[in-house]
Amino acid sequence: MGRKNQIMTKPTEEVFISEEARVLDEVLKEEVPRIRWISANEIQVDEKFTFKIVHNHRDAFAIEQFIKRFSDILLEYDYVVGDLGYDLLRMRGFYNNDRKNVAADQKIVSLQDYIYEFCNFGCPFFVLELANPRPRKPYKGGGGNSKNKNRNRNNNNRKNNDNRNRDNRDFKKKGDNFKKKNNDNRPKAQNQSKPKPKPATKKKSFVIREK
Repeated sequence: MGRKNQIMTKPTEEVFISEEARVLDEVLKEEVPRIRWISANEIQVDEKFTFKIVHNHRDAFAIEQFIKRFSDILLEYDYVVGDLGYDLLRMRGFYNNDRKNVAADQKIVSLQDYIYEFCNFGCPFFVLELANPRPRKPYKGGGGNSKNKNRNRNNNNRKNNDNRNRDNRDFKKKGDNFKKKNNDNRPKAQNQSKPKPKPATKKKSFVIREK
């Protein structure tokens, strides 16, 4: 009888242990934060991407603010620059200087110009370097080749010119009608005959005759 009980309870115990292990594994995964410190100057995101603090002017970096303002798009850049203004953190990504097909103001070489032009004077800022950035996603806007884009642009310009010419004609027509209407409503001048000049009267000359 005891042997049968042992045989019946063994599968139940195995199921209970596997279920407990699964729950414990989920709890451990939930306890691991997405963004966390892994060294004195390195932060890890999703246990894949590692940011290194290469510059921290006036102790600008705070991981609490970084977590609140972080966006996945920043994982596509080689550098992330954050500046503080009125206690608000703003972050922007930059690429390596040798990155191709990238505008000059998007490379890290333009960092000094960015700080001077777009940040408050003397504001705290930090620079993070991402060793393994995620590949950039292709741009989905527009589409088509350059010939189709130029053709569409020319068609749009032609339509705009036609609409502009039509508006000008309508405006001119309205202006002519307005002038005509004003001329019709204007009171006509009465034909007043000019007074005829009176005939000049000849003055009589008196002649004194001698007797």
